[in-house]
Amino acid sequence: MSAPAGVSQRGAEEGSPLHIVFQIHHADASETLQQKAARAIEKLATRLRGAVDATVRIAGDGAMQRVDITLRRPRRKALVAAGSDRQVDGALAQALAALESQIAHVRAAGLRRVRRLMDGGRPDARPARARRIAAGNAADAAAAAAVPMVLLTVEGGAEGALEA
Repeated sequence: MSAPAGVSQRGAEEGSPLHIVFQIHHADASETLQQKAARAIEKLATRLRGAVDATVRIAGDGAMQRVDITLRRPRRKALVAAGSDRQVDGALAQALAALESQIAHVRAAGLRRVRRLMDGGRPDARPARARRIAAGNAADAAAAAAVPMVLLTVEGGAEGALEA
């Protein structure tokens, strides 16, 4: 299978479960840079279950270089990260950092969904920490209500209450 000019492919022929396509337009991207990008994307894809392919677009526009990374999963919205810098290395680092942040966000959302499903049978489906805080506040209010009060009358008609 041969790729069109300006497009190189990795993954499927190397035994990796992730298929990575590089599209290079008006930019100089060395083989070493592509290998570095492929390793980083594969490492990030292991944190995101079900990633099947990625597209890395490297484009030069005058003095600025732009890198767009798209990571696809079946039946899910694609994750898209972009970076731009004067050097391709810097733009790639920015795009990888943005992709890492998105993956962390997706993973956290999945964990929240699992927690919500696990707590679904309870009448209070808030996270455990929120329930503990609410229970602590209710206990504090009950303790404050149970404090005995002493009623004092001062000559002159002024009344006041003091806690014992």
